[in-house]
Amino acid sequence: MTASGETAAAGEVALRVSDLTKHFPMGGWGRSRTVLRAVDGVSLDISQGETVGLVGESGSGKTTVGRTLIRLYEPTSGRIEFEGRDITRASGARLRRDVRRRMSMVFQNPSTSLNPYLRLGSALAEPLVVQRMGDAAWRRDRVAQMLELVGLDAAMASRYPQELSGGQRQRVGIARALITDPSLIIADEPTASLDVSVQAQIVNLLERLQRELGLTYLFITHDLALIGHISHRVAVMYLGRLVELSPTDQLFAEPLHPYSAVLASTRGTPEHRIIPAGEIPSPIDPPSGCVFRTRCPIARQRCAAEAPPLHQAGPGRFVACHFPGELGLSAAAHSARPQPADITFASSTTAQPQPVAAAPGPPHREKG
Repeated sequence: MTASGETAAAGEVALRVSDLTKHFPMGGWGRSRTVLRAVDGVSLDISQGETVGLVGESGSGKTTVGRTLIRLYEPTSGRIEFEGRDITRASGARLRRDVRRRMSMVFQNPSTSLNPYLRLGSALAEPLVVQRMGDAAWRRDRVAQMLELVGLDAAMASRYPQELSGGQRQRVGIARALITDPSLIIADEPTASLDVSVQAQIVNLLERLQRELGLTYLFITHDLALIGHISHRVAVMYLGRLVELSPTDQLFAEPLHPYSAVLASTRGTPEHRIIPAGEIPSPIDPPSGCVFRTRCPIARQRCAAEAPPLHQAGPGRFVACHFPGELGLSAAAHSARPQPADITFASSTTAQPQPVAAAPGPPHREKG
């Protein structure tokens, strides 16, 4: 069965991303032109009502994926389909109608995502004005309804953002994301700037809203404990590429990609963690072949010469690795700091990356 056929059998797809790239020019001309490859061939399907967690260390391209999907960034290449429509090059009225109204974003820092000079009521009503939804009275009622939905008093509409706590401001950010009745929410590190106790409240709120409104989430974070709690599936990114996509429980129990194993091991005790060598390479000059091979404990000559395509490695599991599952979590018990294998690396300018296969999801399952 093809990957696309599996998704069709699983149910309706809310978002389909095919070989998405986002490159930022950094200067230079002709052959000397420098390009930052923030997102490099990401393919992903998200089913309606599903939560997919997008994880990876700083610089992996997670936030750029989210901003490109919602069209805050223009895609360099690839295809984005949302609710059955191709929105890759949508602009003007079509962008507002097909994307801005039905797809929203919750940003990491509510203090900077809310205008300090606007009262909350005006900030929440602004998307309704842009979308030309209802009259002034209806918008006021809608603002009050959204504030109460996220657990705030409707009277807070007259306050300014700086009069609220961090948790309250993030609730306002969620209310603003919901104000136009979207079906997909891209949550970019929505709890990162909050205290631990407040983080739990926001996560519980998001889960309740998903149940009540049937929302679909792309949840971007580096918090693996949070991802393990809220996500149905986890997509792992490294240096702009998707290296694994698996059901949450399977990824943390039996990771297929070595980088996934590194992440999963951080949930254990320090002596059982797999710590890769070195730092993440620059997306301006990524390694040839597999982008993780310069830090991978099991890297071999093939990893330098040939970029592994994202392929299906089991029911609902996709991985971009020549040796999937070889570096298991048990490796940490034998070597706390494994080092990359001694191989000769090919030049990054001569490697020819392989096509990236589409990576849709398995049938939707309920979270435990």
